[in-house]
Parts: sequence; C-alpha cells; structure tokens
Amino acid sequence: MPTAIAEPPPPQLGEGWCFGIIVSLDALRPCEDSTDDEALQDVFSRRDEAREILTEFCDETEGNEEFYDQWCIDDGQDGVHRKWAGLLSREQFDKLVEGLDMCADNVETCGAIGMPGPGPWYGWSPAISFSYNGDGHAFNTYVTPFPPVRPEALPMGRDRWQRIRRAVIRQYG
Repeated sequence: MPTAIAEPPPPQLGEGWCFGIIVSLDALRPCEDSTDDEALQDVFSRRDEAREILTEFCDETEGNEEFYDQWCIDDGQDGVHRKWAGLLSREQFDKLVEGLDMCADNVETCGAIGMPGPGPWYGWSPAISFSYNGDGHAFNTYVTPFPPVRPEALPMGRDRWQRIRRAVIRQYG
C-alpha cells in the first residue's frame, strides 16, 4: 500500500525575512474645516511608531486625489487618502501591524503590482491582505513576505507561496 507524502511544515517567520508592503489609508476629516495634517494627526494620535515606520522607511505614492469614500457613512464626506510602499524588516513589519491594529485577512487576492522587494522585482507579485476599519478611517495593506533566500531564487512556485501564506495568516490572523 502506498504511503501518503506529508506536506512539509510551514516556514518559520524568523530572522532574515523581509516584507514588501503597500499600505493604503482612507480617513474622514474630524471636522469639515480640518487640514490634511490635522486629519492625519487624528488617525496617528495613538500610532506614533507606525507613522514613523511609514514616513522613514516607505515612499508615499498617492495623495487625496485617490480618496475613496465608499466605506464612509455620509456620501460625499471629505477625507484624506495616502498610500505608502516599502520594504520592511521583520521587526519593522511587526511594529507596523501592531501599531495599525491590523490583522491578516484569510482571503485570496489578485496580488500586487509594483510590490517593493529584494533584488530586481518588477511587475506582479502574490500578496496577503491585512486590514483595519474603524474610528473613521480604514487601512488596507497588501503584503508580500520574502524568505531569506537569494533574489534569483524568486519568484517562488504556487505550492511554496501557499505554505508561506498560511504561515503569515496563522501568525498575524
């Protein structure tokens, strides 16, 4: 009788891992005449470390022209939008996830275009969605974890990606 081949254990998300991130923020203004800075200060008032990671280690790629108010209660209510993209260490990523109160969503995504990563990484990459929605603002982050391998070993096959995806969702879900 043939024996079943066991699936290898999921990878451990330890030292050497890095995380390509694309973070999107949509926030309502606390009051009609609030400036962008005041609205962002309201969002980050309890999230200093997360704001520091976004501003120091990521590039801002979008502004208010992309504000998306579909999730807002009052149609047409004004708000602010920002998008950042960057490559973070495991420690920075953990602090960002904790600071933004996000968790991994167990959903399939279509991936991300232009995800920052190690080595020459262009075009599409698989991604895991992380989100937070509440208090008048929403964060959505697409994340591509990169294991500590040589850049030429990337991209990874679907089976390897699914193992990494499950490990990330188990760790941050």
